[in-house]
Amino acid sequence: KLAALMAGAEKGNFLVRAEIDVADEIGALGGAFNRMLQAITNLKVTEIEQQQDLDQAHESLELANRLETAASELQRSNTQLQRRVKAQELLMQTARQLSSILDRGALVKGLVDLVRDAMGWPDTAVFLLHDDGRNPPELRLAAASGVLNADAVRNIVFSVGEGITGRVAQTGAAVVIGDLSKEPGIKLRAFAAGTDAAKALDKGSMVAIPLLHKSRVIGVMDFFHPQPEAFDDDDVELLLAVSAVAAAAVVN
Repeated sequence: KLAALMAGAEKGNFLVRAEIDVADEIGALGGAFNRMLQAITNLKVTEIEQQQDLDQAHESLELANRLETAASELQRSNTQLQRRVKAQELLMQTARQLSSILDRGALVKGLVDLVRDAMGWPDTAVFLLHDDGRNPPELRLAAASGVLNADAVRNIVFSVGEGITGRVAQTGAAVVIGDLSKEPGIKLRAFAAGTDAAKALDKGSMVAIPLLHKSRVIGVMDFFHPQPEAFDDDDVELLLAVSAVAAAAVVN
C-alpha cells in the first residue's frame, strides 16, 4: 500500500496519506511519508499564494502605468490647450494694438513685446527689408529683446540670402532650427561674437518667420529658445498668422 501511494505521489498526487496501523518500521516510514507530503503540500500552497501576490503586483503595476500614461496625456492636453489660448490672445492683441500704432519703430518694438509677454520667448529680433532701388536690398535690425537687445548686435545688416535670416527673406518660407549647436550657418552668432548674445546662440533652437505682405517679404522675425527642439508646427503656424497682421501694420 505504501509503495502504491509513493507511486501516486511521484505522479503529483500529494493529497493522499498513508494509513498507519502499526508502530514498527513500516509505520515509521508511513509517518515520514505523510510528513513529507504535508511539507510538499504546504510548499505548493505557498507557491500558489506567492504567484497570486505576484499577479496582483503585476496588475497593480499595470494599472499604475495606465494611470501615469493617462495623467501624462491629460497634462499634455492641458499644455496644448493653454498654448492655444495664448495663441488666440496673442493674435487678438496683435491685431488690436498694432493696428493703432503709426510709428514704425514703436510698432516693431510693440510686436517684440507682445510675443515675449504672450509666449515667454525673450530673445527675439525683427529685421525689416530696406530697398532703395539703387543698392542691393538688405535686412536691418529694427527691434530686439533679451540678449539680442545689445549694442554689439544693434547695427547688424543681412544681405538677402545671407545666413538663415537672409534665406528666409529670399525664399519667403519659415525655417526652424532644432539644435543651434549643429547649425554653422547662424550669421547672427558671428556678428555677435564675444558677447552674451553669441553664447546664447551657441545652443537651443531657433525659428525664423517671414513678414509677408501680399506675397512680398518686407522683413524677418527671429525667435530663439535656450532648449533644443522648442518650436513645433503649431508655433510656426501661429507666428505666420502674427506676421501677416504685423506686416500689414508695418506697410500701413
